[in-house]
Amino acid sequence: MNTLLHDLRYGARMLFKNPGFTLVAMLTLSLGIGANTAIFSLTNALVLRPFDFPDLDRLVTVSGTMPQQGSERYGMNPADYADLRRQQTAFVDLAAYQQSNATLTGMGEPERVQNVKVAAGFFRLLGGEAALGRVFLPEEEQPGRDQVAAISYGLWQQRFGADPKIVGATVSLDGKAYTVIGVMPANFNFPKPVEVWTPLALDNEAWNERQDRSLSVVARLKTGVELGQANAEVGILAQRLATQYPQTNTGRGLTIKLLRQRANGEYNDVFVGLLMAAVGFVLLIACVNIANMQLARASARGREFAVRAALGAGRLALVRQLLTESLLLGLLGGVCGLLVSFWFLDFIRGSLPPEAVRYIAGWEHFRINERVMIFTFLIALASSVIFGLVPALQSSRPNLNETLKEGGRSDGAGVGRQRLRKALIVAEVALSLVLLVGAGLMVKGFGRLTEKQHQGFDPSHALTLRTILPPSRYAEGRQIAAFHRLAQERLAALPGVESVTSARFLPGTDNWNSTEFQIEGRPASPGQERVLTSQQVGPDYFRTTRIPIVKGRAFSVADEEDAPRVAVISEALARRYFPNEDPLGRRVKVGAAESAPWHTIVGVAGDVSRFMFDRETQPILYLPNQQIPDRGAYFVVRTSGEPMSAVSAVRAQIAALDDKLPLFEIKSHEQAIADDLAGLRLAAALMAMFGAMALVLSGVGVYGVMAYAVSQRTREIGVRLALGARPHDVFRLIVGQSLKLAAFGLAIGLPVALALGRLMAGALFGVVALDPLTFVGFTLLLTGVALLAGYLPARRAMKVDPMVALRCE
Repeated sequence: MNTLLHDLRYGARMLFKNPGFTLVAMLTLSLGIGANTAIFSLTNALVLRPFDFPDLDRLVTVSGTMPQQGSERYGMNPADYADLRRQQTAFVDLAAYQQSNATLTGMGEPERVQNVKVAAGFFRLLGGEAALGRVFLPEEEQPGRDQVAAISYGLWQQRFGADPKIVGATVSLDGKAYTVIGVMPANFNFPKPVEVWTPLALDNEAWNERQDRSLSVVARLKTGVELGQANAEVGILAQRLATQYPQTNTGRGLTIKLLRQRANGEYNDVFVGLLMAAVGFVLLIACVNIANMQLARASARGREFAVRAALGAGRLALVRQLLTESLLLGLLGGVCGLLVSFWFLDFIRGSLPPEAVRYIAGWEHFRINERVMIFTFLIALASSVIFGLVPALQSSRPNLNETLKEGGRSDGAGVGRQRLRKALIVAEVALSLVLLVGAGLMVKGFGRLTEKQHQGFDPSHALTLRTILPPSRYAEGRQIAAFHRLAQERLAALPGVESVTSARFLPGTDNWNSTEFQIEGRPASPGQERVLTSQQVGPDYFRTTRIPIVKGRAFSVADEEDAPRVAVISEALARRYFPNEDPLGRRVKVGAAESAPWHTIVGVAGDVSRFMFDRETQPILYLPNQQIPDRGAYFVVRTSGEPMSAVSAVRAQIAALDDKLPLFEIKSHEQAIADDLAGLRLAAALMAMFGAMALVLSGVGVYGVMAYAVSQRTREIGVRLALGARPHDVFRLIVGQSLKLAAFGLAIGLPVALALGRLMAGALFGVVALDPLTFVGFTLLLTGVALLAGYLPARRAMKVDPMVALRCE
C-alpha cells in the first residue's frame, strides 16, 4: 500500500509538472470516453433495459408470420391465442393485449389518449402492481363487467393533478363510463405510449374468430426453457392449426422474440450498434494518440528511467509507475468524459421531437445512472491500459550504458520505438478512414431517404391534423361520412385554402395499414394471400397531395356510400398484378370475407413512398372514405401561404361541427415527415460528429509524430544541410514520410471500410448503399490531412540552421 501511495503521489507530480501534456491528453480522452458514455446510455435504455420488468430476459412476444411472403410480424387472432394458451408448455403464462385510441372526457377538456385493452393476467405476467388501487380481476375480463380502467402515472399527474381520490372516480372513454380502479407506477408504461388500460373482454363469438389478427401476445418463459425450445413448440402448434383450419391458417406460422428486441423495432438495434461501433473507434483513435504522446514523453524521460534502473529499480517497478500515471490520466479523462457525456445527452434529447419520444420504449431511462457510471469507470481503466501499457513496456528497458554516457544530450528514439510510433499512426489513419466512410455512407443514405420520402407528392403548403371520432356519437358509417363531408366543405371555404381532403394515413410517413385483397377471377390459394397497403381517402385527395393520376380518374364527391364501389390503384400495383392488361374496369375486394364488396378500379395513381426501409415501392390500393368510412382520419389542408397560420381558423370550423372532438398531431405535412425521420437524422448527425472527431484526432496524431520526428532529427537535418542538401530536399523528406504513413494506413483501412460498407448496406438496405465517391473522397481527405500534418513540421525543418544544430549537439 505504501508503494502504491508513493506511485500515486509521484505520478500526480509528474502530470502536474507537464500541464500541457496532461491537458491535451485529458481533453482527447474525455472526448472518447464522453461519446462512449452517452451512446452506452442510449444502448442501455433502448436495447438492454427498455422496460423495468423483473427477469426481463425471460419475457417474449409471440407473433404470427407468413414465411412465404417474407413477413415476420403479424398479430394473432383470438382463436389461435386461445389454442396457444391451452396447448403450450413452454411458458409460465401468456397475456394478450390490443392497442387502440379513445377520447377521454370527464374531469377536464376532451383528450385523445392511447388505450390498451389487456387480459386480466397482463399486469401479473409483467410484474406490475398498482401504485394506487389495484389491477384487473379475472372476472372483469367478462363482457358487461369490463367497465373499469387503470391509468398511467403520467396521465394521473398531468390530467388529474396527482389526486389520490382518483381511485373510484368515473371517467368517460368514447362516451362510455369507466371506473378508475388503479394508477400504475411511473416505470410501468407498456406498451408505449399507453395512458389507459381497460379489460380485453371478448364474447364467445370473438373467441372463435380466426380472421381478425389484432391481438399482440406477451409471455414469460419457464425457468430452464430456452428461446429455441419455445420457438420449436409454437412452430409445431402453428403446423397443427394449419392442418385443422386450412382456410385461415395455411401458410402461417408463429415466432417468438425477446420482448426487449421488439421494443423499438427491428432496426433499432442496428442503428444503436453502429453508433456504439463508431464511438468505440473514436476512443481507440484517442488512445492511439495518447499512446504516441506517452512514447514521446518517455523518450524525453529516458535519462530519468536509466538513473532509476541504475539505482536498483526493477522493470516491474518502472512499468507499475508508468501504468499508475496512465491510470491517473485515465481517471481524469473519465471524470471529464462524464461532463462531456451530459452535453451529448442533451444534444440527443433535443434532436427528437416530443411526439416521437412518446413511442420510444426506455426513453425515460436515458440518463446517467449507476450502470452507466460503472461502464464509464471500466472504460476509463481499459483506456488507461490500452494507451499506457505499450509505452510502459518500451520505457522499462532503458539502455543504461548509452543513455547515461550521453549525459545531457537528447535521448533520441530507438529504432523499435520509432517503428512503434509509426505503426500507431498507421492504425490511427486506418481506423479514421473506416469511421469516416461509415459516417459518410450514413449521411448520404439519410439524404437519399429524405428525398425518397418526398417523392411522388408535394407536402409543401399543407397543414395536417388528426381526428378520431368516438363511436358513442358516430356509431354508423353515414354519420362518419357526413362529418368528413361537412368538415371538408367548411375548411375548403376558408380564405387562403386551395383544397382540402382527408386520409387514413399521411403519405411520406411510416403509418400505413397492410391488408389482404382479392382480384375478381383470380382467387389466391390458402397461404398465398395477396397483401398490400390500403388507404382510405376523401374527395380531392390526389389534387391536394399532388399525387398524379396517370390513367383514369380520381375520386369525386359523387362516390358516396350508395354509389357503385370504386377504387384507385398505384402504378406499382398495376405493374405487379396487371402487367399485360388495362386494370381499369377490373374489380378487387379488400379482406378475405365473402361478404366484402367488390370495388371497380377507375384510376391509376403515381407511386409514393410507404415505409422508409421498404426495399422496393409497395403497391397501394386507394378506397373512398365516403364508401368505407373510418373514424380515424387526417385532414390535409393545402393553403396558399404558411400552413400553420391557418390552425386557429381550422380549429374553429371543426369545433363548430363538434366542440367535444379533440384535434391532435397538428403540424405541417413537411414537419410530419421530418419528425418521422428524426431518429435516422439523429443517427446520421452523430455518425458525422464522430467522423469529424476521428478526422481531427488523426490529423493531430500525424502532426504530433512528424513534429516530434523533426525535433529528434534536428542534428541529422543540420548535418544534411551542412553537406549540401537543399531546404526543399528536407521538405520532401519530411512530407514524404508523412504521406508514406498515411498511405500504409489507407491501404489497410480501405478493405476494412469496404467490408463495413457492405455490412451496413445489408443491414440497412434502402438507407445505406456502397458509394465509390465516398471512399475516394475520404481517402483524398485523409491524404490531404496527412499532407498538412507533415507540411508544418517540414517548414520548420527547412529553417534549421546547421551551425546552431551542430553547436547544440
